[in-house]
Amino acid sequence: MLALFSLFFVILTSMLVVRVASVALELTGLSPDIAGFQSLSAFTGAGFTTKESETILAHPSRRNIIKILIMGGNAGLTTSIASLILAFNGKETQDVMVIFAILCFGLISIILFVRSKFIAYAMKKLIIDALEKYSHLEIFDYHEILGLGKGFVISAITIEEDSWMLGKELKDLKLDREGTLILSIERRDGKKKNFMGAPNGKTIINIGDNVICYGRPEAIKSLTYRDKNIGDEEHEKLVEKLKAVEKV
Repeated sequence: MLALFSLFFVILTSMLVVRVASVALELTGLSPDIAGFQSLSAFTGAGFTTKESETILAHPSRRNIIKILIMGGNAGLTTSIASLILAFNGKETQDVMVIFAILCFGLISIILFVRSKFIAYAMKKLIIDALEKYSHLEIFDYHEILGLGKGFVISAITIEEDSWMLGKELKDLKLDREGTLILSIERRDGKKKNFMGAPNGKTIINIGDNVICYGRPEAIKSLTYRDKNIGDEEHEKLVEKLKAVEKV
């Protein structure tokens, strides 16, 4: 029975480690979804091959977090297997059924505990406070700072040949009037990709550009599908709509 409780302890500890690492990665600027996935991937050693992994490995703090996760994951897996073997080794059939029932109950309880929204919120606050006091991470909640989930989104728009934005300078688009900002542009030059962070007003939008926008969902959606033939009209309609909302 001691081996079984050791297994529960290892599993619970592993989940807590992944949660701490996920919050730490989030505080370095990753979105919650990506931070959670990359933490779990690194800890389990499965699936850590997505394009976000390049961004993580190029960042010193993120690289250290992932390194700890990989080492901890290997140790946790070995301990879990050993505890599981010891729990069932040499037991009679009746004892095996009891142990199996306890195992199922314990695993379900741990999963419910970890997936609880209340527990997750409380843990995140504690983890952020602890990281702020005892680590050298830059503590920024970018999700909160940018207002994501509070009426604003970040989205990528690929410029097609019929796009209203094509061939125009950013300053001529006047996107700020409809509450939209261009954060960056990724432009392909043959096989090479060029990244322009915080492009200036004289930057001309080219076909194939991957434009990262920040604004309200309805504005981003309109901009994504805005045809060059009626683009000016749609732009003015959205500007007037935004003015009406601000007056309320």
